[in-house]
Amino acid sequence: MNFVIVNRDDNRLRATLQRIVPMFFESAEYLESGVNTSNGILVAAFAEYLGRVLQENRDDQVSMCFDALNWMAESKDPEVVNYVITEVFENLSLFVLSLEKFTGNLRGSALALYESWKSEQA
Repeated sequence: MNFVIVNRDDNRLRATLQRIVPMFFESAEYLESGVNTSNGILVAAFAEYLGRVLQENRDDQVSMCFDALNWMAESKDPEVVNYVITEVFENLSLFVLSLEKFTGNLRGSALALYESWKSEQA
C-alpha cells in the first residue's frame, strides 16, 4: 500500500500567522491564550485580536489580519477553513462592534467563504 504524505496548512498555521501578523504574537490576546495552545484556540485568540485592532482603527494591523484571514480561507486544508468559520465567523458578535467594518475589509476567498457561511445561516 502506498501512502502520500501531505504537507497540511494546519501544520503551518502558527508559522504563517507569525509571518503575516507578527504583532499578534506580542498581543495580550495571544499571550493570554497560552503560547503552546491548539490551533483552534490560536485562531480564537487571533479573532479577538482582529476585533480589537478593528475597534482601535489600527489600519496597518487590520490589513495584515485580513491578509491572514484570506490565507486561511484559501487553504486547501479543511481544518484551516473550518477555523475561519468556527473561531471567527461564528463569534463575530463577541468581538466586533461593527459588522459592516468587518465585512467591508473581507476580500477574496475570505469574503466568498463568509457569504457562503452567511447564506447557510439564513
